[in-house]
Amino acid sequence: MRAVVLGLSTLALCLAGSLGMLAADFGPAVTIAVLRGDGVLVPIVTRTGSKWTNTWPVPEKAIDVPLGLDGIPKGWWGKPGVTTSWHAWQIDGVTSEIKVEQPTWYLAHCQQGVGLKTSLTARPPVPPPTVQPYPKLGLASTSPLPFKPIAPIDQSDPMWMKIAAAVGAATNKAEDAMASPARMNAFGQPMHPTPAAERAKVATRVEALYRVPYKAGQSLHYVEATKRYGMPPLPADRKAAVASPRQGCSVMTFTNGFFVVGADGAIPPPSLNVRVTSCDYDTVSLILPLAVVGEGDALVWIGQVTGWDYESYAGFRWGEQGKIEDVFFTHGGWCVTSDD
Repeated sequence: MRAVVLGLSTLALCLAGSLGMLAADFGPAVTIAVLRGDGVLVPIVTRTGSKWTNTWPVPEKAIDVPLGLDGIPKGWWGKPGVTTSWHAWQIDGVTSEIKVEQPTWYLAHCQQGVGLKTSLTARPPVPPPTVQPYPKLGLASTSPLPFKPIAPIDQSDPMWMKIAAAVGAATNKAEDAMASPARMNAFGQPMHPTPAAERAKVATRVEALYRVPYKAGQSLHYVEATKRYGMPPLPADRKAAVASPRQGCSVMTFTNGFFVVGADGAIPPPSLNVRVTSCDYDTVSLILPLAVVGEGDALVWIGQVTGWDYESYAGFRWGEQGKIEDVFFTHGGWCVTSDD
């Protein structure tokens, strides 16, 4: 899966809602779009003052594509209105003005979406349209926005070991809580299938770590980490906590979430999402960090959230209560596995 999504990190947040509110008023309406690797632009959200909504049609099983720009319903464009010149910002920092040429359809897992073919010349090699999720070059907007990159952190960073220790402690604490039937039943989750003695032998491995400046010298981080185990023996009367292994895949504890590091490098005990899954990431999501926009409390983290058979686009901000909050969430295509 990771070979397909080209460095996506994993996100297992509970995402809900299609619009969000920010404390600050951003001014005139502006629509933000993702820019696909083939140069197709897909609007994902419109920010009007402090409100974030989506007016562009989301992918469906079958969708009608307007014959030309004149055929696009005005409601699709949202508050900014018809826009044929967009400001593109690519993940590597390259910016440019791009022209919208015509509507086009694109494959969105098992659905079809409507995008806008642009004048952007895609960099070779251009992936075939069947690659899902399709690689993204960056973002675009109907008026200029100060997008900033989300920087990945590797083991050469001075904070790596300190963060890894804090994440490991949070993961171990959550695993221990999974040994309590009452605690896990309250959340509708299974008990951890690996005995405590075996868990203690496995270190938490940080798989991805990202950082952006926040405020007053602080920094906002996103982390994903795992602890991998062999498939434990099960009594005949007990059901496996995770699905049957694929190609020898075993049990895995998956940890992810956002946290703030102080200006002095202090890391308060992070409140992270910890769950049991299989080591093929069967029940967790992946995120491609795209950019942040805004400053301080108005900082919004924008990313592409994906799983084995779906993708979406989401915005997050660090809330006043010291927790991550949804700003927007836009469906980007999926495959339905049922017979419906």
